[in-house]
Amino acid sequence: MHFHLKLTVCAALISCCLVSENLAWAAKLNKSAIESRDISVKENLSLNSIEDLQKACAGESGEGCRLLGFEYYEGSVKQDLAKAFEYFSKACDLQDNWACHNVAVMYGSGEGTQADKSRSLEYFERACDLDNGGSCYALGLMYDSGDGVEQDIKTANRYYQKACDLDKAEACTNFGYSFEAVFEYSKAAELYYKACALNNDLGCFNLGNLYKDGTGVSQNYRKALELFSKACSMDNARGCNSLGWMIENGKAVRQDFAKAKESFDKACRLGEPLGCENLKMLTDAGR
Repeated sequence: MHFHLKLTVCAALISCCLVSENLAWAAKLNKSAIESRDISVKENLSLNSIEDLQKACAGESGEGCRLLGFEYYEGSVKQDLAKAFEYFSKACDLQDNWACHNVAVMYGSGEGTQADKSRSLEYFERACDLDNGGSCYALGLMYDSGDGVEQDIKTANRYYQKACDLDKAEACTNFGYSFEAVFEYSKAAELYYKACALNNDLGCFNLGNLYKDGTGVSQNYRKALELFSKACSMDNARGCNSLGWMIENGKAVRQDFAKAKESFDKACRLGEPLGCENLKMLTDAGR
């Protein structure tokens, strides 16, 4: 009995290849990125108390002001978003790029200040000029989607490129797609490679598709298998579906229906309809 399992094809849908996020991303990145950065800053400056942070900020330390703002933002002291905004603003004036990013986020969300899209854009630009990859990526998203600005794909790609140069993995994926969209697959592959090396699941998935099909690179099922496996391990649903397809068809791996079903099942649980369909097909066929 022959039956054909369905494989996600990257070129078929833009949403398959592009990191499409709204600016809610920025607030999430804001928190996690500051947390990781704060640890090293506190160690370097021996800032162990609010009093230490206040002294550092009064001494024109951008890091000290940003950290103090974060304490008020998180509520480590009594939460006061207006004070958080005030300290982030001062830190930004002292050329702290994450503080400028935070000001942009707060203008965008209306936390601690009146919401103002134009001011949000202004502070993302300031942060990006100070080499904050997250802000450059946020600007790329804004121009890509026309969120608060006139849609301008060329400008979006310029910001994606800078963010990618600053190792923002998602930006590498989106910049790569801009080349894939105009059939410059070799350049797309280079950018997906960097995104995947930076542990972006979609970059791994997209590069896997190029190796599977031999588009822009020499066809290599083993590399495709490794890339789909990595994408799946990072909970990329389409990566799991494609991994299942590779295993079901014995591409660079021993054919194993049980393992293929495991991958399809994971894809299905992660929300990929094709994973559900493929799992059902194998099950119905008694595989």
